[in-house]
Order: sequence, then structure tokens, then C-alpha cells
Amino acid sequence: MPGASVNRRGRSRGLGITLASIALMCATACRPTPQPPREIRIGLLALMQGVPKDTSGLPSLFAAELAARVANDRGGIDIDGSLHRVVIVVKDYEDRADSATSVARALINQERIDALIGPQFSRHAIPVSVVAENAHVPMLSPMSSNPATTREKKFVFRLAFLDDFQGDVMGRFAANELGATRAAVLYDKSTAYGRTLATVFRDAFEREGGRVVAFESYALDEPLDYQEQLMRIDETEPDVLYLPNDTERVAAQIRQARELGIDATLLGGDTWDMEAFKLMPESDGAFVAHQWHYAIDTPEAISFVRLYRETHGVTPKVTAAMTFDAVALLLQAIEQSGGKDPDSIRAALAETGEYTGATGTILFSGGPDPVRSVVISKIHDNETSLFRIVDPQ
Repeated sequence: MPGASVNRRGRSRGLGITLASIALMCATACRPTPQPPREIRIGLLALMQGVPKDTSGLPSLFAAELAARVANDRGGIDIDGSLHRVVIVVKDYEDRADSATSVARALINQERIDALIGPQFSRHAIPVSVVAENAHVPMLSPMSSNPATTREKKFVFRLAFLDDFQGDVMGRFAANELGATRAAVLYDKSTAYGRTLATVFRDAFEREGGRVVAFESYALDEPLDYQEQLMRIDETEPDVLYLPNDTERVAAQIRQARELGIDATLLGGDTWDMEAFKLMPESDGAFVAHQWHYAIDTPEAISFVRLYRETHGVTPKVTAAMTFDAVALLLQAIEQSGGKDPDSIRAALAETGEYTGATGTILFSGGPDPVRSVVISKIHDNETSLFRIVDPQ
């Protein structure tokens, strides 16, 4: 009957649609779901607020991204036969310990980083190291040199020499190589960095037969006016003036010291921005202890300086070189560990042994603090020159 014919056609048409739908669903279900690219997420704490950005923050960022680019250009990091792309997750923070720790928690808890690079300065690295340790996230600070950063911690490492070492080196250098017999010190009493360097320098200088004739201090939150301390220093007629302080404050201290007629040879620590101070006529003749100098002529240093200049058009600062090596060393540890779990990375970092990078050869012998040399540079005629490399005894 006509009606029955219509019903059969309708059933046939419906069956066809159903079979097509089933086939489409099967094809969709059987097709492999695209997997997100495998990544290694490296958190970077880069200070750009409250200090000149080109002192620490931007060089750190540029260098970290450059190290990631070098790794990714090779195809990424091989973890147990699988290539992983390196991603730098950068966070800025204010020049305060609470801001640094808050941002570090955000990187760990929200960005789900595999490891942390930074902070550079000990006043931030010390409190952040507690956050990383409690979270069991491997942390590697490029520049922090205070012992408290890594003390009694399993997951926190550094790339820099310790304050004790550089302070001792500069105290002996002043007495033995410069022939100074009278030294003055102006330091930041509110930071562990300033207190440690000032004390260790004084002890080393006096052990070598010199005398510290002035030992003046100030606090980080005070105005940039050091006339009162410098006038007392001027009265003692020192041969050398040791300023183990941050770049902004050192610049003010040097200018004010010269205005008062203090002609002592200036000595500095590894927070000095050499590229900035070489342009200050008042700093001419200063000697500064640092982690690195761009004139070091190893193949690794030459290659890094060339790559950085080609990419950014400027000579890299020490913070850039140290950050580049920190990221490269961390990636090597991750690759050697065969996984991204924190305990494996921590163990690989501790067992690094000898590592040669842009900043020279360093040695990890099972602990978080490397053995490395102190580089002493001299500022003269608007340039910085490599003056001496002092190896650990």
C-alpha cells in the first residue's frame, strides 16, 4: 500500500542517518586526541620595580629567554626519550621581601612551575628560599651570596660564591696588593648582605695587619644622605673605602664622598653595576669583587657575549651571565635526572660536579653552594678591566 511504502522509505532514511551518525561518532572517538606540547616550565623572579630595570630585571629576563631559546633551537630538553619545550614564566615583584614571597607562591601554585630561578638579591632570595623549600620546588639563585639562602635546605641552590669568601678576598686584597693600612667601611646594617661583607672584610683586613679606622652604617629605608657618616670617615683619613652596598646607594655615597674630599681608593662588592659605575668619573680607580667579567676569554664566555650582543645590542651585565648559566645548569640537571619530579631535579643539581658555562667553571660537591673564583675588576677611564682572578684556597 502507498502508506506502507512511505513508512519503509522513512525507516530506511532514518536508519541511514543513524548509521552515518554512529560511523561519525566512531571516527571521532577513534581519532587520537591532540596532546598539548610537553613543556618544562621555569619560573623567573625578575626585579623591575623600585630599582633601575636594566640593573637586574631586564638582564635576567633577556638571559633566561636566551638560554631557553638555545635549548629549544636544539629541539628542547630530552626527558626519557621525549622532547620538552622550555618555557620561561616571568614575574615581576616590588623591592620587598613580602612581595617576592607572594609572587613566588603565585608561580608555584598558579603557574605550576617545575623549578624556580631567582631572586638575585639576598634580601629577597632568603625569604623566597623558605617558600621554595616548603613547597619542595627546586630553586637556583644566580646571584644571592648570603649563606642563609641555602642553609639547612634541600631544594635551594645558588650559583654565586658566598659573602664570606668575597669579603675575605677583598680584605686581603686591600692589605696585600694595594698596600693599604687604614680602611673605612660604610654598609647597610638592615641587610644580611651588608652586615656580613662589612664584618668579614674588617676581620680579614685586620688579620693582614691593617686597621679599620671607621665602621659606619645606615638603614635601607633611610634617605640617600650619608654626609654625617662620610664626615666621620673623612676625619680618619683612610687609604681605602669599602662600600658593599647596592648600586643606587653606592652611587650617592661615592658622589658625596668625593664632594667631601675623600680620595680613598674605592672597593666594592658584587651588587655593583659595573656598566653604570664606569661612566661615573668619581668611581675611577675603584676595585670591585664580582662573579664574572665580560673580558674573560673562555670559549663559553666569548660565545655567550657574542650571542647576547647580537640579540640585544648591548654587552651583558653580570646578572645576565649568571642567569644564563643558572637556567642552562638547571636544564642540564632536569635532562640528566630523567624526570621533572622535584626530588630527581634536586639530586641531579647536588651531583652536578664540575660545570663549565659562560661565567667559568664551578664545582658542586654534593651541597647547594658551588666553589668558584672571585673576579676583581678595575674601573678606569670609563672602562672596566679584568684585574685579577682569585681562586679558592
